[in-house]
Parts: sequence; structure tokens; C-alpha cells
Amino acid sequence: MKEVIEKIKKGEVQPQDIASLPDEDKYLILGALAIKNKQYQKAIDFLEKVRHRDMARRLLGYAWFARGRFFEANAWLESVKKKTPSDYMLLAFSNLILGDEKKAQQYLRTALALDKPKAINMLRSFIMNAKESKKVNAIKKLLAMLER
Repeated sequence: MKEVIEKIKKGEVQPQDIASLPDEDKYLILGALAIKNKQYQKAIDFLEKVRHRDMARRLLGYAWFARGRFFEANAWLESVKKKTPSDYMLLAFSNLILGDEKKAQQYLRTALALDKPKAINMLRSFIMNAKESKKVNAIKKLLAMLER
């Protein structure tokens, strides 16, 4: 699987490379590629088949988040065993939108403690991509939490 991932990074992957993988790895790779290509429903369909894997749960959280379905994103991301700073930032943002400021604050603090530059970059990314007033208000709240 590592060879296929390296080929994907270089842009040299061929369909037969992915086809040669075991089914579980194949669904994981196809789900990740679908997210990369902004085909979120297709990604969800692939990843649901291997949802018992931690990486699949993380990617399902990302896909649901990208679709604006924060309750589902939250559920999948909370089920990830080894969370990354990115996971914590997405959890903070989705909890804010869902109205749980206390949880959002905890997740924000954890993300900042683990990797402050990455957390701040993700916040910048949220700001650049926010179009709905609900998201903009959530970002303002996250910024206010940062100032405390």
C-alpha cells in the first residue's frame, strides 16, 4: 500500500496499482482520492465499507464536514482513536456550529496545545472558505476563544 500512496503523491498512480490492493486498502485509497477530487458522496460510499478502520472514520468525518453535515462529521471524528490537531480543529468548528461552545473550547485548546501553527492555519482556511453566516459566526466565536 505504501508504494501506491507514493505513486499517488507523485501523480503516477495507475488503475491496476489500486486494483492489486486488498479490498480494505482499495476502498480506503478510493475514498481518499474521491475526497481529494471533491466527490464527497462517492468517498462516503467507499469509506462506509471499511468504517471499522480508524483512518476511514477520520476520512468519513472530513467528507461529512465538507458536505456541511456537522452532526455526522462530529460523530465520525469523535470515534477516531488517535486524533490529530486537524481532527480537533474540525471538532471545535462543528461543535460550535452545533451549539456546544464548551466542547468546542476544549477541542480548540487541545488543537492549539498539539500544534499551534497548524491550528491557526486551519482557522485561516475556515475564514477563507466561509460563505454562510452560520459558519462566519462560528469562526468569530473561535477567534474570540483564541483571544481569551
